[in-house]
Amino acid sequence: MKGGENIEIKKALIRISESLDDLIEPQYIIIHHTEEIGWNVYDTNDYHISLGWEGIGYNYFIEEDGTVFEGRGMKIGAHTRGMNKISIGICLSGNFDIGFPRQEQLISLKKLCTFFMKKYNISIKRVIGHREVENSKKSCPGTNFDMEQFRKSLI
Repeated sequence: MKGGENIEIKKALIRISESLDDLIEPQYIIIHHTEEIGWNVYDTNDYHISLGWEGIGYNYFIEEDGTVFEGRGMKIGAHTRGMNKISIGICLSGNFDIGFPRQEQLISLKKLCTFFMKKYNISIKRVIGHREVENSKKSCPGTNFDMEQFRKSLI
């Protein structure tokens, strides 16, 4: 990636529909967790397909070891009702209602967020957890994921 952040993004061996529209000018970054323990990008993709979606709903996915995979990439996601056309959805593997994100994941997430913040001029206050979206009834990215602390790490 360009933009000063040294982060490698791998292509997952998943098929993303070519009919998806491009995500042109994202205004938010929305952080998620799988809520399922041990799920990887492929498990998540399979689950989303089982829901009738056009593949994984997240734009990017961070494995437990910090490996970053492109999900939908810069195509409109299916991760947050009402926000998909204006946001980049990043999902971390794990359930952070009962566990905590790994340091490797947080390092990758910080690099990824910093890159997109610079590229699309997204302010820190627009890096949010799924639970912070208006009318969300979810705890995502989990009660043990401190969004305030994460945002402070982006400064």
